[in-house]
Amino acid sequence: MDSAWVVQLLARTAAHELVAHSVTLATGAVQLAAAVRALEPDVHTAIVALTHDPKLDDMALLEALQSNAFYVGALGSRRNQDTHKQRLAEHFNLSADELANLHGPVGLALGAKTPAEIAVAILAEIVQVKNKVALAPATN
Repeated sequence: MDSAWVVQLLARTAAHELVAHSVTLATGAVQLAAAVRALEPDVHTAIVALTHDPKLDDMALLEALQSNAFYVGALGSRRNQDTHKQRLAEHFNLSADELANLHGPVGLALGAKTPAEIAVAILAEIVQVKNKVALAPATN
């Protein structure tokens, strides 16, 4: 797969709903990186790479990590996250501080199995980071 959808969502505060502002099909790493740049990520922006394809993810993550986005994450195993960080450090000279901002594997550990559950876990982590809240231990 050499393409990915870039969806920009805007929250409507009054109605408490999420609406799609723009949807773009990016074909290739350069176009995907340009799409991330075109979002003009600010401190209210969360960016998550979901493709599992380093040819696409790395360039988009590079743009995202160099932006003002409050959350940057990537889907994948812990091993994949280590590989992402190693490639970004070696090929793009990202510092340890910049790489520390890359969340992954994305999502709270909720035992999610289905795509819908995984999406909830990812959004839950984004909300946690946005609100600067540490996870509290589970109570019985």
